Amino acid sequence: MKNAEHKYRRERDKEFMEMYRSAYKEYFAAGSGEPKLRAIDFTLANGKPHYHVSLDRALHVVPLLLKGRQSPLKPESMQDRMWREITEKVASLLSADGLALGQAIDFVITTCRASRFYISPGYARQLVSLLDSNRA
Repeated sequence: MKNAEHKYRRERDKEFMEMYRSAYKEYFAAGSGEPKLRAIDFTLANGKPHYHVSLDRALHVVPLLLKGRQSPLKPESMQDRMWREITEKVASLLSADGLALGQAIDFVITTCRASRFYISPGYARQLVSLLDSNRA
């Protein structure tokens, strides 16, 4: 399971960096002050990434949240917020389209986009710093 989590984290980080690079180029070309920080903030708030989670994990977490049970994650953490967003979309599909739970979960994590990147600004700065250090 840990290898799968790392795989999804790498995919998410790659997607973040692709969107960040695009934003950075625009801020840099416009002569904006602190283009790195502005591009990070913009990407975190406006990026529409995929949900980088496994179906197995989603099939475990979403039913718990649908039943109103306590999340297995730290309350109000980025991960908790992401899972609650996924669960809201699944619930909407269940009531509107009459899909089975597994089908709704699969649809959301494979085709829907997240409202934002669910990573902290500190982690995003680390990713950008790694990019900068690899260029040196």
